[in-house]
Amino acid sequence: MSFFAKMGITATMVAVVLAAQAGVFAQIPVTVHPINDSPDDFRFAILPDRTGGIRPGVFEDAIAKIKLLQPAFVITTGDLIDGYTTDAKKWQAEWDEFDRIVSELKMPFYFVPGNHDVSNAVLLDAWKKRRGDPWYSFVYKNVLFVCLHTEDRPFGGLGGEQIAWAKQTLV
Repeated sequence: MSFFAKMGITATMVAVVLAAQAGVFAQIPVTVHPINDSPDDFRFAILPDRTGGIRPGVFEDAIAKIKLLQPAFVITTGDLIDGYTTDAKKWQAEWDEFDRIVSELKMPFYFVPGNHDVSNAVLLDAWKKRRGDPWYSFVYKNVLFVCLHTEDRPFGGLGGEQIAWAKQTLV
């Protein structure tokens, strides 16, 4: 049983927040908006899984509420599209719809892949072309955020390259 399973963490994205100095690594999958920064606040929003029966309007309502809250940035737990297809028209339409909804946010939105988003080689390749690396880190106010790709191996889990990267990142 993995560390994450023992801790009861089942989301496809695991954000590890550590007080540390670190640099930005890799091509980070984030929208191009300035950080909605306030020197006195440390606020960010986490958006959960959107799949498993997308109910029209629910995600859009969450985006509207986040706009009212005005966090510095938004990060997701993955599963942003239904995925599980190799039909380019279908997955492109799903991503286009998602991007349209998220474009309403005027602060950075950090993409993290879930199993639906990268469920096969076609979707993983599309993710890398559209978003960049499926695992990455960034620093906000001297706090390191490590975003892991838990579908890195068949049937889930972190692959060797990602584990080595994570160890190096956390040093």
